Parts: sequence; C-alpha cells; structure tokens
Amino acid sequence: MQVLLLVACAMTVVAWLVTSHRVLNNVLEISMCIAFARCVRSSPMQASNPVHRVANSLNLPGLQLITKKL
Repeated sequence: MQVLLLVACAMTVVAWLVTSHRVLNNVLEISMCIAFARCVRSSPMQASNPVHRVANSLNLPGLQLITKKL
C-alpha cells in the first residue's frame, strides 16, 4: 500500500514539474497541509505557558497560582 502511495506521489510531483499545471500545484499544497496537520496533531509536546514556567523556576507561589490560570 505504501509503495503504491509513494509511486502516486512521485508521479504527481513529476507531472507537476513537467507541466506546471495549477491543479497539480493545488493537489501538492493540500497534501502538504494534511501532512503538516497530522504531524502537529500527533506531536507529544503541548503548549506551555512561559510566564508560569518562569514563576516555577523562581519559586514564587503566589505568582504560580495566578499564572496557572493564564
């Protein structure tokens, strides 16, 4: 299955390089957006609050409580 997908992708890229057709360009752009979205969604990292991180490193309990809500 993956081999067929690789061949289809390679053929699409080669066809776009030869013809520079706008539809093929759009197909490649949409494919890149889907790949990026899947990569970001499966990333184990979560966004962290930099202010809360600084409050933790300075051991400021009052500020830690306030920044946790941000």
